[in-house]
Amino acid sequence: MTGSKEPANPLINGFVLKLRDATEQRATEREVLEIASRERQRMSGEVHAGIGQNLTGIALMLKSLATLTGADARAVRRRSCTRVDVDLRTARAATALSVSDDALGGSADEEAADVLPNRLMGYRARLIGGTLRFVRRADDGSHVEVTVPPLPPST
Repeated sequence: MTGSKEPANPLINGFVLKLRDATEQRATEREVLEIASRERQRMSGEVHAGIGQNLTGIALMLKSLATLTGADARAVRRRSCTRVDVDLRTARAATALSVSDDALGGSADEEAADVLPNRLMGYRARLIGGTLRFVRRADDGSHVEVTVPPLPPST
């Protein structure tokens, strides 16, 4: 309801009250808010379930790696590696996964065989907006790190 004084109008010479039924508008607003709330809850459940499954999978993989006795056969076969360290770090600016090993220096044939897999890893990192860095360590080991930016906030 709104009101206004109309003294200059000779037909009215007083107050005018305007009434408007807002029942339908309020019902629509309530429905929109309920739908948004349900969608937010659904998305929250999906994100929670997805993250939970991913973390469970990572935990199982790390547990299986931790239970290996002796050196890792995938690393030993290639370069007489006795240790592989995997590190996953997350921060607001990025998530980084790094893998370091203590492999002995490879032969020219082994170095050439690594070119395509290294290029493929770099390509996959770029597909998700990330970067890939290879470093040959002073102790003949190697360090590979992929860094990806955080996902943009969903609307």
